Amino acid sequence: MGVELDHISRSIYDVLDDTGGQSFGIRDVRVVLSEHLHLVPSEVILSAVEQKLAGAPERENRLLAKLDGLDSEYDFVLIDCPPNLGLLTFNALRAAQELIIPVECSTFSLHGLSKILETVQLLEEALMHKIKVRAILNDFDPRTKFSRKIQEDLQRMFAGRVYRTVIHHSVRLREAAAYGKPITDYDRHSVVFKDFLNLSAEILEREPVSKDEELFRAFDVPGIIESGVAADGKPEQAMPEDHAVLLTLDAPGARYVQVAGDFNHWVPEDFVPSVKGEGLWRKLYHLRHGTYKYKFIVDGDWMLDPHNPRVESNPYSGTDSVLEVGAQGASLHGK
Repeated sequence: MGVELDHISRSIYDVLDDTGGQSFGIRDVRVVLSEHLHLVPSEVILSAVEQKLAGAPERENRLLAKLDGLDSEYDFVLIDCPPNLGLLTFNALRAAQELIIPVECSTFSLHGLSKILETVQLLEEALMHKIKVRAILNDFDPRTKFSRKIQEDLQRMFAGRVYRTVIHHSVRLREAAAYGKPITDYDRHSVVFKDFLNLSAEILEREPVSKDEELFRAFDVPGIIESGVAADGKPEQAMPEDHAVLLTLDAPGARYVQVAGDFNHWVPEDFVPSVKGEGLWRKLYHLRHGTYKYKFIVDGDWMLDPHNPRVESNPYSGTDSVLEVGAQGASLHGK
């Protein structure tokens, strides 16, 4: 992430270890990388924390306690874990609501995923702490039969727990890491830039939001389209004129919610219910600049978007909601 160790005075080690009489919080050690991204760094000394905390009270809840109270400052906290199930990973699982497991295209990775799922189940039973587990296929090369076979096996073995998005094999991602830059800064035209934006959008699609929040969101992030491979076998390139638009509807008690409009040829498509089941439904689209008419369908009944005041008449003596996607993202008011 472009942070030199020489410039770090404190790290997550200081947060977890308070045996020296000093107690540090997340705010004391975080590094501001940008307006929307903060880093709590790690360093080699962290490897000694498990031995130092051996026998310490509440050692498995240290990270959970330190993260308490940060909800108002951060939408997401991403915890990068070491490749083992020691005290550090146990702290992460105790603090997390979701576990994302990158799976490389190998038989050993599939076997390892099965073992991780078994371990998580044991932890859930012991701690009474439910963790949502999802896997993502990483370093995927669609040109090889073996990679496609691993993808099929993963989707069959862990149905419903695999992200639609895959992270393609790309040298550009390794180059970005070597330069200490996120792929969004290093190469916005690479296939993995598109992959990670798609992954972000897919996570947001299922993320619960407060009912007090605005129930329509437009992400003004160009270059988000569905992952895919062109006919010549080469990964598709991101289209800079595309925008991710997230439609949401508050419909508690509904059995199903759909949307139909110009962007899907008026073929009803299902919304995704919120993971917490509080009645919020979502559907993400990747739209180019233009004006689109649409309607919601709730349990078979067609209706206008109640949070969109802009409507236009249609040829069937009715009205449709209207969404305009322009250079600055999406507008509900046609601005």
